[in-house]
Amino acid sequence: MARNRIGAVLESLQLPIKEAVRVASTLGIEGVQVDAVGDLAPEALSSTGRREFRHRLRSVGLELAALGCPLRHPLYHLERYEARVKHVMQALSLAYDLGAGVVTIFAGTIPNPDDPARTILTDTLERLGSYGERVGATLALAAGAEPPQVLADYLRTFRCGGLGVFVDPASLLMRRMDPSEAVRLFKEQLALLHARDALSERPDRLAEEVPLGHGDVDWMGLLGALEEIDYRGWIVIRRGQTPDPAADIRNAAALLRRLGA
Repeated sequence: MARNRIGAVLESLQLPIKEAVRVASTLGIEGVQVDAVGDLAPEALSSTGRREFRHRLRSVGLELAALGCPLRHPLYHLERYEARVKHVMQALSLAYDLGAGVVTIFAGTIPNPDDPARTILTDTLERLGSYGERVGATLALAAGAEPPQVLADYLRTFRCGGLGVFVDPASLLMRRMDPSEAVRLFKEQLALLHARDALSERPDRLAEEVPLGHGDVDWMGLLGALEEIDYRGWIVIRRGQTPDPAADIRNAAALLRRLGA
């Protein structure tokens, strides 16, 4: 019996947002993740615009699974620090307004304990996590910049409840990390799973992304790990540059359903 809702990253379709929403509604998915940039930037999207975007999704039977918050620099980078923190806070509020409970972010590699940047990152995440807890959205940090155990242990040091993790199994695999083991390590912190596949590096080839089911990610094992930790959140299909991303997403969604996601 299906346990999770399946979505897709809207940018993977490589289309203008209105057309991307229309195409996404034909792919056998239930929701989308979209980046909070351009017309959907928190600073640019009025209350009316927020209502209109929610209506556009609902009118084609989709929900907002998550909101992406791309950053040019790590959270602890001092240049334009306050503006960056304010932008992430606005993204968390926007996610709630649009009906999503998760904002994904690449916060940067966790600095060593004796690095002053570590204190900056910790204080910043405490601030953002507390804010997310208040507004009803989780800030999900990308796993894989450091060993999953390091990130899991680090997040357990926080008092606030608005922080989590999102896992991209292809990224972990290409860094020679075990996606299923990472999911188990993030049992209490997993807020979102990206569905992406890859071939691992071997002496005769480089690691590379491939369509879901054509790579080395053990999807049965990964879905089993999700079941072990009782994960009932979104699985969001993500695809890089490809000639037919819509077909890849449709096939990926069908495969995940056949496997019992």
